[in-house]
Amino acid sequence: MRLYYYLQIDDIYSVNRVLTFPVSVGRYDWTTPIGNTFINIK
Repeated sequence: MRLYYYLQIDDIYSVNRVLTFPVSVGRYDWTTPIGNTFINIK
């Protein structure tokens, strides 16, 4: 799961920017699950 933060544009020449942060529900001593993913249809 990720948290998305869309920055506001101050003027017309600014570039749109999005910051993303990984978030999860768990405990500090738990390991991160690793899985395989693929794109089925694009």
